[in-house]
Amino acid sequence: MRVITIIMLAIGAFVLAGCKSNTVMIAMDDNFTQFREVPKLDPNVHKDKVKSITAGVSFKLVGPVSATPQLTFTTGYQAHWNDTQQELIRRYEELVNAFNSGIISMPEYNRQLAKLNNYEAETKQLAMEQREYMRNVAQIAFAELEAETTKTQIKEFAGKKQYLENRISSINSQLKSMPAPRTKKGS
Repeated sequence: MRVITIIMLAIGAFVLAGCKSNTVMIAMDDNFTQFREVPKLDPNVHKDKVKSITAGVSFKLVGPVSATPQLTFTTGYQAHWNDTQQELIRRYEELVNAFNSGIISMPEYNRQLAKLNNYEAETKQLAMEQREYMRNVAQIAFAELEAETTKTQIKEFAGKKQYLENRISSINSQLKSMPAPRTKKGS
């Protein structure tokens, strides 16, 4: 029994030794002379974790007819970004992987991360300016559309007014030129 326990402990030690570590040795200077063990970073912090359940029924029409229910559970990561943001994310993932591998120093990591953060802040500012620009363009377009509509309506109203005045004048002229009703002679 004691031998089995020792064998189980040895197997457990080998299994634990083979597990991935959540820490990494990082150089604390650019010369790689001082090292410190730090926790690994998560390269998936920018991704949305997606969970989905799909239900369905499978029909078999050949041979004995049957219907089988199906249920599928899916978990994955999904990101919704444009090209510039995707490039920032790619660079961040590369930086985190280099950090987690211990091939870059802490100062280099901090410099690269600061650059990425600056680019991210600038892209956010530009996106905000772009939204404001588009909002202004839309307001101008709506104002122009309203002004054009007003001009068209004024022309239509003026045309309608002229038509009504002409028609009333024509009817008035026709009424004036109408012969008087005939009356009996001598009345």
